[in-house]
Amino acid sequence: NEVRVKEEAMKLLSEELARMPKNVNRTLYTYRIMDIISSIAKQKKEIEKIISEISNVQKEINSTGEKLSRAEALADEKIFSTAKLEANKKDPAMISAYRHFSDIRTSFDDLVMCISDIGKRETDARGLESKTEQLAERVSKNNTERILSDLRQVQEENAGLIAQIRALKTPK
Repeated sequence: NEVRVKEEAMKLLSEELARMPKNVNRTLYTYRIMDIISSIAKQKKEIEKIISEISNVQKEINSTGEKLSRAEALADEKIFSTAKLEANKKDPAMISAYRHFSDIRTSFDDLVMCISDIGKRETDARGLESKTEQLAERVSKNNTERILSDLRQVQEENAGLIAQIRALKTPK
């Protein structure tokens, strides 16, 4: 009687195993995981490259700004001293030149502020794009995690069924 029960259980488990999907391919899952890892590595390299480029651009901006400040100070000093000397001679062209230089400096400062604002807005836009991509990746990651969880569950069920079949086949 006990042998019949075990044979019946073995038959049921064998049928259940036969109905289970046979196309669970570990190499495919391994390939997908490796692809995700390589994608992350590529993104990391790109991020490091962008950070390096930003750092270099910032250094160039600082260097150019310092050169400009020195040139501006020198021009200001020369024009002012010449205008001051010419003021005694009543040459309005030199005084006018100094005023125009002052106006140019003010306009340049306004231009720098405008460019700075544009840069901030572009940075904000990139930040929003990054957040959008992160949200999309999070949704994709959740789906991947769900698929991996389902795979683990199927593998555990398969292992359990195989163990049950082996236990039934093993004579006591």
